[in-house]
Amino acid sequence: MDAHASSHAVTSDTPVLLEWVVAHMPSPAESRAARLMPDTEHVDFFRTTMATFDSQAASHGPVVAWASLARTTVVALRTRSSTAQADRFVLEAQRLWAPDNPQEADLERLRIQVWQYLNAKNGNSTTIEDAEDRVLRCLIGMLFPFRTHGDVADTVEWSQQMGLGEDVS
Repeated sequence: MDAHASSHAVTSDTPVLLEWVVAHMPSPAESRAARLMPDTEHVDFFRTTMATFDSQAASHGPVVAWASLARTTVVALRTRSSTAQADRFVLEAQRLWAPDNPQEADLERLRIQVWQYLNAKNGNSTTIEDAEDRVLRCLIGMLFPFRTHGDVADTVEWSQQMGLGEDVS
């Protein structure tokens, strides 16, 4: 593990039920292979993450479960961010998700800043060319308050497709 990743390890306040997510996020190579040829491990990541979310939602409610998943994913993104700008956005998201329920206006403000940055960098906000783009596109999914179970499933799937910072070059 490099110094950058080890300095941002999951802390003891990370929800126990969702530690699995961080431990089992696909590596860049696994993510790349899964997009080329889906395998059981790739599908199991999604199913297990959603089962963990559902279990926590049943115990503590969907809003708390979403906050836990978002916090855990942002911590994982922190270990994968590859540029100073991505780091700044991820750190701000980590700060916003520190309480269980960040203010919706704060999440929206940061989400808009990330979209604007990607638009300025790539000429549009939807191009995905490098690891920074992948980290930031994944981060955008974590910058929403809880909406619906389907939205959570879509976000987990999208985060997995983004490989959480995989370099596609």
